[in-house]
Amino acid sequence: MNDPRRRLDDVVARCDEATQLVARGRDAFENDVILRHAAKSIIADIGEAAKNLEELVDEIPDVPWTQIARMRDRVTHRYFDVDDGVIWDTLISDLPTLQRAIREFIDQDGA
Repeated sequence: MNDPRRRLDDVVARCDEATQLVARGRDAFENDVILRHAAKSIIADIGEAAKNLEELVDEIPDVPWTQIARMRDRVTHRYFDVDDGVIWDTLISDLPTLQRAIREFIDQDGA
């Protein structure tokens, strides 16, 4: 059963994990293949959760849901072709923005 609130909580949790990964720094990310794999896994999990939020997509319109799903597909199916710089930028820029949007929605709507 798909529970949209649980999927939102999953996304927020993955964003928290991304924050912990980013705290290790860019050098650690670039020099540790496990951290890079973890980052891709976080992005894939967020994308998968996003694909299961159909009924909430219109309620949180500022989130680029389609791009999130596409990024999931890219890191999952074209992992060999993913630029680690794009992954890092996603971690430091896009995920905090996503997390804020979801938290605001939860706070306002009580989702």
